[in-house]
Amino acid sequence: MFFPPFDSLRSPVAAPGMSSAETVYLFRHALLRDAAYQLQLPGERARLHAAAFDAIEALAGGRRPDPGPLEADVKGRRPHASDAFARELADHARGAGDAAGMREARALYLRQAAEVAEQRFRYEAAQESWLEFAGVRGGVERAEATRRAGWTAWTRGRVAEAVRLLEEAAAAFREMGMARLEAIAFVALGLAYQDTGRLEDAEATLRRALEAFDPTSDLSWEGAALGNLAGVLSLGGRMEEAERAYERALGICRKSGNRWNEGIVLGNLAARIYLETGRMELAERMHEDSLAVLREVGNRRGEGVALEKLGLVYLVTGRAELAEKFLLQALAIQREVGDRRFEGNALGNLGGAAMQLGALDKARDLYEQSMALSRETGNRRSEGIALGNLGEILLRQGRTLEAESLIEQALAVNLEVGNRRSVGLMQAKLAGIYAGAGRSGEAASMYARALDDHRAIQNRRLEGATGWRFALLLLSQGKAAESRAFWRSSVALLREVNETLELQEAMTHMRKACANAGVEAFEAEEPHPREW
Repeated sequence: MFFPPFDSLRSPVAAPGMSSAETVYLFRHALLRDAAYQLQLPGERARLHAAAFDAIEALAGGRRPDPGPLEADVKGRRPHASDAFARELADHARGAGDAAGMREARALYLRQAAEVAEQRFRYEAAQESWLEFAGVRGGVERAEATRRAGWTAWTRGRVAEAVRLLEEAAAAFREMGMARLEAIAFVALGLAYQDTGRLEDAEATLRRALEAFDPTSDLSWEGAALGNLAGVLSLGGRMEEAERAYERALGICRKSGNRWNEGIVLGNLAARIYLETGRMELAERMHEDSLAVLREVGNRRGEGVALEKLGLVYLVTGRAELAEKFLLQALAIQREVGDRRFEGNALGNLGGAAMQLGALDKARDLYEQSMALSRETGNRRSEGIALGNLGEILLRQGRTLEAESLIEQALAVNLEVGNRRSVGLMQAKLAGIYAGAGRSGEAASMYARALDDHRAIQNRRLEGATGWRFALLLLSQGKAAESRAFWRSSVALLREVNETLELQEAMTHMRKACANAGVEAFEAEEPHPREW
């Protein structure tokens, strides 16, 4: 807000060595200034705001050129000298009231403030400006500003707000008969539904979007919708269908020359398909390609996500120190751009690195931070993962009853949101707890359920890791032949996906189990160290 300066006004922040009396004086002096403003008659205040608006706009090179229709989806806005003052200009235009042209000027600068805030990763400020713009406009502009406010809400991790705003925007476009703009709102709404565990709604919404886009003129939006749909399909365990959708989305991105979306799709294909199905070398190589493209196009937020996913590959393949290095880089970028959603993921994966390095207390702290962020942002899927990670820490610390309670909570959340990968993982952990407590019948049933889920989503790595543990249980029950069969198939799967560390752990435990059972050790070659 602009006020005529007082000659004696100094900063209200106390300088080094300033007495408390001076500090109190300065604070009261600022209050007096505000009081003096409030004492002005409304008409005089409006005149001062209009004068301030004219002065700032003139100093900033005059009014920004007409940016064109908000819904035109024009990429790459041109910077203007007034960018730094856009929010202040909007506020002065509001204060000027009905002065000539101030309503239109306010809308112009609110839009500019929102666009500038988005470019500078100030998503909370962007959302605020978009919502204020929506409040002063009507029709298509109101609906489009609401959609953009919903997108910024999702980007900053406010999932419930995002769902509400995007549904409102989609409904407004539908009422106006604008199917294409409704479909654009659906692209983001599908992601928001996914984060709240509404996978069926997410899939239906994204399929409706795909039906509305023109395959000749809406290639970029079609590619984005198809990529988001592939993510939903992968979370639901439909891996072959998801892989085909990702490949089609990648082809569309390349055909349309959309390098921005190409980098995103490459990373999602690597993380949600290749990593989950055990194609580690391909996952690592594609994550590197994704990172290179995202850096090339200047997608800073995407760069943070790519670094986090590459760190996860290193973590899964036993390179904890390298994983930690990349995850810390990712975390720094995510905090820089205000990406609260993926910050929680990075914290959780850093907890995994700390656990691999034997720092259990540090891992627990990181997992707790990840869970707090997941709850703050309303990301139930991430919350379920964080609960399971905390349960694993307690298990390693010997606090079995507490661990069992947390893992049961994690299983419930993962079932609620349809995260079949984590459902299988939690069932396998519970099976191990039951086996350790002598509850062999419950353990066998839970192992079988976990294996069904791993196979359904084609996660060979988890199937192999769960299978050899089930083999140990069968051997303890005197079922040596059945145990041997599970052992062989599990070892084959772990070799297929190059899980060297898991193989070494499996062989150590199986040798001891065979000795205790008085049977000849199951044959198994020593795994060859993998050079990554």
